[in-house]
Amino acid sequence: AVVNPVTATLFPRNKTHYFNILHAGWPGGLVLAGVLGIILGAAHLSWVWTIALVFIPTIIYGIMLVGQRFPLQERVAAGVSHADMMREFGAAGAFIIAWFLTMAFLTVASVFISEQTAASHMWIALNEWLPPAIALLTAIAFFAAYRAFGRPMFIFLMGIMILQATTELGTNGWITDLLTPVFKAYAGWILVYTSIIMFVFRFFAGPIVHKLNPLGLLCTCSAIVTLGLIWLGTAGTNPIMIFLAATVFGVGTAFFWPTTLGVVAEQFPRGGALTLSAMGGMGMIAVGVLGSTVLGTVMDKRVDHALAKDMPAIHDVIAGPAQDNYFMHYQTLDQEKLKALPADEQAQVNTLRGEVKQHTLGLVAALPIVMFICYVGLVLYFIGKGGYKAHHLEISGEVASGGIQAPVR
Repeated sequence: AVVNPVTATLFPRNKTHYFNILHAGWPGGLVLAGVLGIILGAAHLSWVWTIALVFIPTIIYGIMLVGQRFPLQERVAAGVSHADMMREFGAAGAFIIAWFLTMAFLTVASVFISEQTAASHMWIALNEWLPPAIALLTAIAFFAAYRAFGRPMFIFLMGIMILQATTELGTNGWITDLLTPVFKAYAGWILVYTSIIMFVFRFFAGPIVHKLNPLGLLCTCSAIVTLGLIWLGTAGTNPIMIFLAATVFGVGTAFFWPTTLGVVAEQFPRGGALTLSAMGGMGMIAVGVLGSTVLGTVMDKRVDHALAKDMPAIHDVIAGPAQDNYFMHYQTLDQEKLKALPADEQAQVNTLRGEVKQHTLGLVAALPIVMFICYVGLVLYFIGKGGYKAHHLEISGEVASGGIQAPVR
């Protein structure tokens, strides 16, 4: 909510480059926490101590922020009104965000209700009808207040962000599971290695962005991620192939998130902190309430069908109640019954689940393929307009910096 708009304000002529440097902190944190987590794990300390590592940067940030003054946000310094910022976002943006926020609220609320209530027709109906109802009412109220649909390209980018976040974050857990059986105790170091790659690429993104422009970079990344996912899905148990495929996937996802924020900041500076925060928030919420759950449902269905086909006797023993999610019908596996199976049968089931999960990663490659097509469409759109150009707001350096030292031009 703060750091992205501040970065856009401090570096208004080079936003995408500095967003990539800023978001190098994500893989940088993964490297530091990964190494510390491996060390704590080797020391057989409780997982509580690993989670408690988050207090270290929290305290450091708190000390750093004492007495600091932030420059005026770019939109405010340029004299763009709050109402104009809201019009950039528009009723369509409000509709999408309200829908996903309601889904997120219901997801959190489901933790505090009983299993019987969660399985009831009333709760299922509430999950089906409340999000669109809240979204529609929000959009109507928003349009009544601001008389704006929203910038079509911004809405289009929000849709792409759902696919992007699912591709980047929704598959990470699966890739970890894929690495662990092959590399065993070294799997954590592989993740540290791929995070170092992402850190380096993001930190030195400037020349690449300058060469390709942000949309060209996103096109290239989508193609690389597609290759990485297909490779992961067909690598089998060959550790070298899995290692190389994971490397390709890590390189491809390196620029996704910060470059998308850079495009939003460069094309919709009048949207200020709202459009930036909405885009990042859209990605995080989409992974939590849609991306991961849809991918998980696809995987559960494929495991169920593969087990019923290849091991029908075991399937009859461990199959749980029937489920209907996202227009897919399948049976979940009863984990308690699975643990009660003989060791050799458990191993067979786990091997099959690993194979299905790996093959499903290949299917997920459809998401970056769609993203690639969307980005190519945007590239062609800008070519028709004379090429990609960032929009800049007219601001005086003194007003923008708010009287503090800042590299505002």
